[in-house]
Amino acid sequence: MKTAVTAVLTALTAIAMLAGPAQAAGRYDRCEPVVESELERLQVDPGRIGDISLQVRRYNNREDDSRVQGILGWVGLNDCAGRLVVDMTPQCRVKQSYTTGACSVPGVPSY
Repeated sequence: MKTAVTAVLTALTAIAMLAGPAQAAGRYDRCEPVVESELERLQVDPGRIGDISLQVRRYNNREDDSRVQGILGWVGLNDCAGRLVVDMTPQCRVKQSYTTGACSVPGVPSY
C-alpha cells in the first residue's frame, strides 16, 4: 500500500514540476530569504540544495484572482526525486515544511 501511495505522490510531483512552479514576482521575492532561513533551521546540508523557486498560491487557483492564499517555496534537493516544500503565509511566515516524492529531511513530514 505504501508503495502505491509513494508512486502516486511521485507522479503528482512530476506533473507539478512539468507545469513548473510559477515564479513569484515583485513583492513575494522577499520570501526567498525566509526559505533559506528555514533550510538552515532544518539543518539541510547546503550541498543537497539545488534550485529554489517560489509559487504564489491564489484562491481558486486563478492567476486573475488578486487574493493571495499563500506562498510555496519549492526546494529541489540534489540527492532525491521530489522536493522540500516550505508553505508560507502571504506575509512569508512559515506555516509548515514537508517533503514530497522520495525526498526526506530528518524531522520533516513526508507526503
